[in-house]
Amino acid sequence: MKRHHFLAIATAMLLAAGAHAQMQVSQGPASPPDQGHPAGVSSGQSKIGPVYVDSRGLTLYAMSRRYASPRSANFNGLKYCQGPCAQIWTAFAAPADAKPVGLWSIVDGAQGPQWAYKGDPVFTYVQDGAPGAAGGDGYDDLWKAIAYIPPVPKLEAPANVAAVYADGGYILADGQGRALYTGGKASDASLPFVAGLASLGVGKDWTVSRDGDRPQWEFQGKPVYVSQENVPTKVPSEATTLRP
Repeated sequence: MKRHHFLAIATAMLLAAGAHAQMQVSQGPASPPDQGHPAGVSSGQSKIGPVYVDSRGLTLYAMSRRYASPRSANFNGLKYCQGPCAQIWTAFAAPADAKPVGLWSIVDGAQGPQWAYKGDPVFTYVQDGAPGAAGGDGYDDLWKAIAYIPPVPKLEAPANVAAVYADGGYILADGQGRALYTGGKASDASLPFVAGLASLGVGKDWTVSRDGDRPQWEFQGKPVYVSQENVPTKVPSEATTLRP
């Protein structure tokens, strides 16, 4: 009995850990929001979504030093891309007077100083013949297109409202990351976005309605509700997601 009890507890702990890991993975975008980038770098739309691009509009890729190091005689992997590799991948060279900006820095690559993103050297892929191409994404398990996430917008909203990036843009959500919306069909499943008893309006868009049992936030004069969908960033049909 004791052994079975121990196994049951261990299994429950593993399931809980797995659920926690899934929650952590789903909380935000794979790349952080833009914190500034080098001159000549901008954002562009590719077949896999918004990415950083060079002055020609070609997708920029980061080479994982973590995975390159075991394959390279150079311990940190920065010198990995030489010979045949350099014929496929073009180092994104940094000018002599380049300065770090945001998550971008300058490293000593195989062809000299080049830009790095979060410490990983940056390249373009020779076979990307035109803007929008992203043929090098996932190449040899080393290169990954650098996703572009816009800076987090400044909000004039209640304290428990946050901007969450979802489906290519920012939406407004509560403190648990559940989308806020107006409209839609009223139902017992609708969860009002409750305001504090002493809450006052915020900015020009947010006011408090005290018509119901509890104060409820309104946005531009319309009652605000909290998503109860299985995907927390989704809202019911016919509803309007709030955006910054």
